[in-house]
Amino acid sequence: MEEQQSAKKEEQPFYPDMLWEGYMYLAFFVFFCIYLIPNTPRSWSFGRYYPIAMITYGAAGVLVGRIAYIVTRKMPWWVKTAIVGILYALVIYYLLTHVHKFSVQPV
Repeated sequence: MEEQQSAKKEEQPFYPDMLWEGYMYLAFFVFFCIYLIPNTPRSWSFGRYYPIAMITYGAAGVLVGRIAYIVTRKMPWWVKTAIVGILYALVIYYLLTHVHKFSVQPV
């Protein structure tokens, strides 16, 4: 039993860059869905019909995140942190300045 568990541990190497792949995907997905859908022309975002716009913009965000990860894979960690930090700073700024769009209004 212990031999099987140790064999599984040896099969799964740890790469420190594995964290950045999903983190980049998520950062660009969130940026595209929250920041770009409301800021693009209505005709590009399917008349602001969010179920379809989130699928297309979300897929584009994951694709751009994949490309960004491939480009920045060999760069230092602080470059990747700066890219993700800028994206999330833009998203948080947008959420704070347009809080009325993302909150439920009292009746």
